[in-house]
Amino acid sequence: MNGIVSYGAYVPSHKIETGEIASVWGADGSAWAKNLNVYSKSVPGPDEDVITISVEAARQAMKRANLDGNGIGAIYTGSESHPYAVKPTSTIVAEAIGATPNLTAADFEFACKAGTAAIQTCLGMVGDKQIENGIAIGVDTSQGAPGDALEYSASAGGGALIIGSENVIAQINHTTSYTTDTPDFWRREGQKYPRHGGRFTGKPAFFKHVVSCGMMMMEKAGLDWSVIECPSYIEHDGKKIETGQRALVRSTDGKILTNVGPVWNPVQNEDAFNFFSEYVLAGDMEMHTAGSLRNGQIVWALAKVKESFDLFGGDQVDSYLLFSNPHRYGHSIDVRFTPIRVVCNNTLSLSLEMEAERAVRVGHRVEFDAHEVKKALGIATAKLEQYKEMAEFLGSKRYSIDKLIKYYNTVFPRTADKRVQNQPLSVETLSRNAKLAYDNINTQPGSKYAEGSWWQAFNSVTFVTDHLKGANADNRMYSSWFAGDQARKRDALKTALEMADA
Repeated sequence: MNGIVSYGAYVPSHKIETGEIASVWGADGSAWAKNLNVYSKSVPGPDEDVITISVEAARQAMKRANLDGNGIGAIYTGSESHPYAVKPTSTIVAEAIGATPNLTAADFEFACKAGTAAIQTCLGMVGDKQIENGIAIGVDTSQGAPGDALEYSASAGGGALIIGSENVIAQINHTTSYTTDTPDFWRREGQKYPRHGGRFTGKPAFFKHVVSCGMMMMEKAGLDWSVIECPSYIEHDGKKIETGQRALVRSTDGKILTNVGPVWNPVQNEDAFNFFSEYVLAGDMEMHTAGSLRNGQIVWALAKVKESFDLFGGDQVDSYLLFSNPHRYGHSIDVRFTPIRVVCNNTLSLSLEMEAERAVRVGHRVEFDAHEVKKALGIATAKLEQYKEMAEFLGSKRYSIDKLIKYYNTVFPRTADKRVQNQPLSVETLSRNAKLAYDNINTQPGSKYAEGSWWQAFNSVTFVTDHLKGANADNRMYSSWFAGDQARKRDALKTALEMADA
């Protein structure tokens, strides 16, 4: 299994607000910040450049993995801001972290994707068993001409990933590149600042590549198949008799996904993913990940929207749009806003916290109309603000041990038998899952935020349902998103609010 072994990052401590830049040029700072969705940016100090940032990020990654320089077989640094025109950044980094001389090193230069190209190269060498570990670095001290949009947005920072085959924390299943010679961003030798194509950089350049690459990823992930409708038969006295139903069959291998009635309208995977395209192209959201459950019976996609918030000094909650397209009788197309707590996002597909109540479901007995779904959903985030208020309230209220035990017993009851439920409670009498929540309340990811509060208690429940319950990851995801644990987390939040308010 090849993938990410460790990671490190470095961002300069100096910052400048968008409004301060705008004030120099007599521009409207708030308008610039809103249009770019950038309110401040990092600024490198006089002793910081691509090399120093790369070294710090690489050292962090090595420390986290407990590796020294002898375990590194390759270093590739991707940047558009290399300090030397002729002299590689990567050899300096290699010397600084003690990886020389038994390694290969090279620099990549490619706006926006030099770092990912470095990852792909490391992955190829690890997969070919030429090296045990390689470091891929993406780093920049980007610059923009005075008064240009880049001056407000281009900043400094870097990240380093150790790619290997042992002690992998995130497996890399596929990589995909969509590459064209598109002149949307360039800087000639001798020019101080890069130039760009303005609005052309958006839809016909950047977003065209992102969306096209997403479609290619669907193909590699095995989601590029279509649903074929076939008549359903039974055999009687050696004869085939039509049942009046239809079988939904996967085009790639002929597998029967489900049997449906004559008025069922299947939605093709491509049409389902095109639901997001308008918003991705507009920059309102970005495609994050996609997959399937139940052997292809439920295809899902997750897109990240702009809105997010921080709680308790760093506990970040992001907002996602979850779209599910079921090829399974009795299930409807489902679109909903879903907050995800970043700190426990070890595996994205397992880290869903709680469904927002704002959801739209479309049955397969009517034609799927994406525009009507979008109108009903509103692509609004009022529920996210409501969620923030509830989280802040829970974080301000402390639990007692007695109430905490009662809470876990309510969420994960020992039995449905009221006679048993009414018996005296203790940690020893809790159900298995309730004990898991109790045991992990102070060790779960993000336990340091609002410690001792009902926010911590509620998240111990979501941690158990998303990461510890169920026979395997597929079952946990299905239950968390579409079955029992979906309702359980909603009830857990409601119960926590009631107990905190008591």
